[in-house]
Amino acid sequence: MEYVLVLLILFLFFIGVINFYWSLFFSAPYVPSNKQFINDCVEVLKKEKIKTCADLGAGDGRVAIAIAKTGIKTDAYELNPYLSLIIRVQKIIFGLKDLKVLNNNFEKADFRHYQAVVVYLMPNVLGRIEEKLFTQMPKGSVVLSNSFKFKNHKPEKVYNKLNVYRL
Repeated sequence: MEYVLVLLILFLFFIGVINFYWSLFFSAPYVPSNKQFINDCVEVLKKEKIKTCADLGAGDGRVAIAIAKTGIKTDAYELNPYLSLIIRVQKIIFGLKDLKVLNNNFEKADFRHYQAVVVYLMPNVLGRIEEKLFTQMPKGSVVLSNSFKFKNHKPEKVYNKLNVYRL
């Protein structure tokens, strides 16, 4: 029994080390969104009658899952294999047919079919995708950003830390 416990602890430690170095070298650090931001996102998306949404850098999926639970078709982009596994497990547990998990680089994604995009990204990453989002997404769609603002666009509204941009 002690042997199994030691193996489990070593396995979890190994996963944690992989997650840390993955975030350090391949992506932004994982910082979860708070409940207020998630509730504000869901409220705005429901009010806007959004049908398709992308969560860029979805982390553990808490935002994407909350959105998908409302019936909005949601694509969760997450490169970190550990975090995307967490999202996939939750998708199965909650039976979320409207949630798709993508281990793709969202900087190479096509945003033309999304009515909304949710981001919680560092300013340098926002700068790299700003032009693409604001030129590819359909007129009338919304971009919701947690805390950080785009350099060349002003939010239409701000709810707590949620910046709402209309295209």
